[in-house]
Amino acid sequence: MISLEEFMEFYDALSCTVESDSDFKSMVRGVWFGKTQRSMPQSQRSNNQSQRSNNQSQRSNNQSQRSNNQSQRSNQDEQRSYKSKTQSGKEELSQKSRQENYSRSQRSEARNY
Repeated sequence: MISLEEFMEFYDALSCTVESDSDFKSMVRGVWFGKTQRSMPQSQRSNNQSQRSNNQSQRSNNQSQRSNNQSQRSNQDEQRSYKSKTQSGKEELSQKSRQENYSRSQRSEARNY
């Protein structure tokens, strides 16, 4: 295995022998990925670029969809929480009302005796 420093020294020296940045990029890509941009026909390079652009758009759309789904789940959770709170609040009020009514009726009966 080579160190980062050895890698940088080698490609630093090599880059001086290449005429342009694009030639250097093609050469490095060829070494690392097995084929160079220049060896591909222009139509293939254009197709590859279009495919990368489409993939990027698809990733962006997927990310937006995930974000929308998360927002919907969050809204649903909030609605459930609200319903739960209001339902338990109604139950508490209902129970309080029953207790108050019972207390009133007890007091009323006590007065009648």
